[in-house]
Amino acid sequence: MKTLFQQWILLIFTCLVFPYCNKDEKIVPLLEVNKSSIEATAEAGTVFLDITSNVDWDFSGIPSWLTIEPSSGRGNATVEFSYPANAKAEQLTVTLILNAKGLSSSRVVFNQLGAAPSMLINKTEIEEKPEGQKDSVTITSNVPWKIVMPVDSWWIAPNVSSGKAGVTKLFFTIAPNNRIGTREAVIKLESTGQAVEPLLLKITQEQPEVVATSFTPSAKGAATIKIKGTGFSSMLGESSVTINGQDAVVTKAAPDELEVRVPVAAGTGKIVVTV
Repeated sequence: MKTLFQQWILLIFTCLVFPYCNKDEKIVPLLEVNKSSIEATAEAGTVFLDITSNVDWDFSGIPSWLTIEPSSGRGNATVEFSYPANAKAEQLTVTLILNAKGLSSSRVVFNQLGAAPSMLINKTEIEEKPEGQKDSVTITSNVPWKIVMPVDSWWIAPNVSSGKAGVTKLFFTIAPNNRIGTREAVIKLESTGQAVEPLLLKITQEQPEVVATSFTPSAKGAATIKIKGTGFSSMLGESSVTINGQDAVVTKAAPDELEVRVPVAAGTGKIVVTV
């Protein structure tokens, strides 16, 4: 009898301590993360996130450059985030959605620092042909940029005035040099984004070789003859001519032709053109 009484007492105590006695157990859905944002370096790497859960879950909104392993599961898990280097100067930010049935979605913000802003050019000096030509340089940058042309650089024509971050081939059209002497210009490339040391590109163009290819074979004193060739200046006063040692007057000038008045007593002799 005493034993039966003790069993009844134990049963009553058990039901008092465990109020769900004789009832179906109810599981409360749970989904938690140990941090709501992830900070990553600009260099390639891996970071981790702890999930505490008793339900099925999965990530959505994953960009192609980010690897999440595992990206779905059930219950507790340590999730690995693997990412490549960020070559851009700007920070990368993506909001990932952690979903679970019967629960509100959670947001995890993934931030990756940007690389140090930089601009590089494959050559800082180029020499151009006197007759003019097309040339190019390659700009590697993680910031947008613009070209600043110096005064009197009309003979250089770039194909663009600005560029975006990335690798850009910049082309120049160089006009023929029809003037006396070598000419040069220093072009500046400046960042229009984050501050970066400007790039300088020096373009030099020699004057063309002076060559007389033909001329009027004979003419009397004070008459006008034509001298054809290359390397002449188109500016009067920059090309000088002597005939048989006597100075002749240049009345018209072009890069490939000079019109010259023959000295009265020039006689017969060499024609010398100097630029």
